[in-house]
Amino acid sequence: MKKYTILSLLLITCLLSCDKDESSRSFARVNTIGVGNIDTDGVNIKGELYDTDSKVIEDHGFIYNLKSNSVAVPNNSHIEGSFEKESLGSTSGDAIFESKLTRNLIADSTYLAKAYAVTNGTIVYGEPLEFVSKGGNGPAISSFTPDTIGYGDLLTIKGNNFSIQPSNNTVVFDNVEAKIVSATDTSLQVIFPKGPRFKSCPFSVRVAQKSINSHNNPIIAAPRIDSISKQVVFARENITIYGENFTRTTALKVDDKTAEEFYYSEYQSDSILQFRVPERMPIDDHNITIKYLDDSITFPNMFKTILPTIDSFSPKEIWLDSVITIKGTNLRKLSYFGLPGNNAYNVTDTLAYCRITNVPESNKIRGYFDSHKIVTKDSIKWHQPTADSFNVSIAKASETVYLYGDNFFYGLDIYFDGIKASTNYIDKNTVEVYIPDVKAGTYHPTFKYNYSGNVIDTLPKAKASITIPQIKITNVTPLQVKRGSIITLNLENANISAHTNLEVDGKYCSIIEHTENTIKGRIPIDYCISKTPKVTLSIGGQEIEYHTPLQLSDPWECMSHSEYQHEYNYITHINDKQVAIIRNGPYDNDRSLYMHNGDNQWSYLSDVDFDGWIYNMHAYKDEIYFPAHLSYDDYLLYSYSNINKQWKTIDTIPIGIPEYSFLIGDRLYLGNTKKMCYRDLNKNEWVTKSAVPTSRYSINKKLIFKAGKKAYLGIYKYMTSGYGNNNEYNEFWSYDSENDSWENLGEMPVKIWEEATASVYTDKAYIVGRGYQDEKTFWEYDTSANTWQELVPPPGLYRKYTSFIINNEYFFGCNYYIQANEYPFVMSKIPIANMQKK
Repeated sequence: MKKYTILSLLLITCLLSCDKDESSRSFARVNTIGVGNIDTDGVNIKGELYDTDSKVIEDHGFIYNLKSNSVAVPNNSHIEGSFEKESLGSTSGDAIFESKLTRNLIADSTYLAKAYAVTNGTIVYGEPLEFVSKGGNGPAISSFTPDTIGYGDLLTIKGNNFSIQPSNNTVVFDNVEAKIVSATDTSLQVIFPKGPRFKSCPFSVRVAQKSINSHNNPIIAAPRIDSISKQVVFARENITIYGENFTRTTALKVDDKTAEEFYYSEYQSDSILQFRVPERMPIDDHNITIKYLDDSITFPNMFKTILPTIDSFSPKEIWLDSVITIKGTNLRKLSYFGLPGNNAYNVTDTLAYCRITNVPESNKIRGYFDSHKIVTKDSIKWHQPTADSFNVSIAKASETVYLYGDNFFYGLDIYFDGIKASTNYIDKNTVEVYIPDVKAGTYHPTFKYNYSGNVIDTLPKAKASITIPQIKITNVTPLQVKRGSIITLNLENANISAHTNLEVDGKYCSIIEHTENTIKGRIPIDYCISKTPKVTLSIGGQEIEYHTPLQLSDPWECMSHSEYQHEYNYITHINDKQVAIIRNGPYDNDRSLYMHNGDNQWSYLSDVDFDGWIYNMHAYKDEIYFPAHLSYDDYLLYSYSNINKQWKTIDTIPIGIPEYSFLIGDRLYLGNTKKMCYRDLNKNEWVTKSAVPTSRYSINKKLIFKAGKKAYLGIYKYMTSGYGNNNEYNEFWSYDSENDSWENLGEMPVKIWEEATASVYTDKAYIVGRGYQDEKTFWEYDTSANTWQELVPPPGLYRKYTSFIINNEYFFGCNYYIQANEYPFVMSKIPIANMQKK
């Protein structure tokens, strides 16, 4: 009982104490009643004011924030900087109040909200309530100030539904976030950042995961120039400009040239900009264009560029070792300064000297600055060379003479009627001269300095003169000649050490011997020569023709040129008509079949219907067969019908590469060093035969022909060289088709490294061949006796030898070189009965 009495006394004491505190309380009470009507526009919330006791409520409303961001503190206290506030303003008396929270609400996020009231400067809060938001209203922008702005300036954005907490707002200018310095629900103040790319700068405001873009953009202020450090400058000098808004400068141009070096004094302000004047500027007033962001601004006539000047010099008349005094302005800025070939020295801004150690290349003193050439108005006057006499009055081409005069110098060129002579400078008064290749006559030398036509005057005629005598051919022996004959020319007034050229019928002749008044030359064996060729000799600058033509004896008859180019030395016969592959275009695959109509005239049959390498061609009846290589390991046999004009792929060649081929009867033999077979052209089947038993790994250069039932194969082996001689070694085989056997016939005398062709008449083969860097030779090979006889060769040069026999006449043809990509086909013929031993 005593225990209960004590508890009762304690309770009464507490109540009396509370009554005393309430009576002295100076603020009203507030209660958070509840939330409701949560939707995508916000949430309704109610609070209650009570125990106001007629006190004035200075402010009341609600605060709220994400639960995750709320700070749990005791006694219902609140950290003002962390919450969003919805203020309802002042009021009085006990009352129920409510509002709709619409801003800074993120959908599906949990918030804590409290009612609050301010009385006599004291804030009291109701208990926090928890709710899950469905979202709220996003921010809206109504205006901003100022319209034009610079980096670091303060920009005020007006609108609605901003967060009063600066950290809950995000303002972005062209992807660059700005610092927010103050925020209310209707106003944001931000510092305009560096980094936007556009003069008209878009921006956006983001609150509670909702963004709004401004319909209008602030304009970033353009640079402004107030003054410039220099108004008269040289190219490549630095200029400082003063003004405003240089920080956003991205490039600077002077007129249309970019100043590669510029910078602004960012550590001070954006009011100073320095740049280097570009090179190669015209002498004029210049504009400055500053590019900033995506725009530019031009300031006209800001400065002028000038050049150094060369005002005067003395003396005017000079020669080697003269010293010239030069006056001007800013001379030290000049490069390559002086009289060309003689650089200035002891150069100051206004004075320089130039010692003449070389003949000048110009008659003007000059210097260069910034690609400008600065020259004097006046010209120097050089002491001109004079020519008084030669040591002789008559000289021949390439002879050495001496010219005497004054003011000669090293490098002075001497001309005879426009033809330059080789010289050897001796001293100021003497020059050694080699008589150039000029025609007969009397000459007065003229002068020219290679490096300047302005300094050295070309004299119309010097006092000195010299005579070049007329060269004469007094006799030529013998007059009766053949191709390959040696002729002797007797001469007068000739210097054989001069450039000499001997021609017969316009064809170059090799000179095999010469003395002071005699030349021996060999008539070329490879060219077609007319029956009465003329002899022409060129020595120095003179060309002399002998008055009596030669009389040529030659069993070979040259035929007219063909307009076509025989690119392959393969030819076959159809019904006694020759068919050849002729290249009729600039490329290797521009190939066609042509038939010979006589006198080196060819008619078109068909284009070759496939690309690739053709090894040979053979005709059987009215069909032409072509062993060919199209691609790696792809060897095919093609045919062309002269009856139906059709191409056909016959079969794959079973032996691989067909290095040689020949036709005996209806059998087309194809072989290499490892295998041989024939194609039965009637049965259309392949039959294996014995390959040539050579020790060679492959057959690249060859001679092949057939006579009767036998085929003959010449194979190049190797070559030895020394002291101008090339010794070729080869093998010569015969194949007996009836016994399928090969016989080694020893060495061939004919060389085949460069070219070879053969045609058979009865039992004799007529062969033209040419070894490495050799003349071609012509041979008769008796197949029955295995003997060789050298014959007088046909005319013709260069490549792609071709031969055939018609009506007891032997025809030989080849390409003749005229110029690049021009090789006409030339042909000659001879009756077999008229062939001559060599």
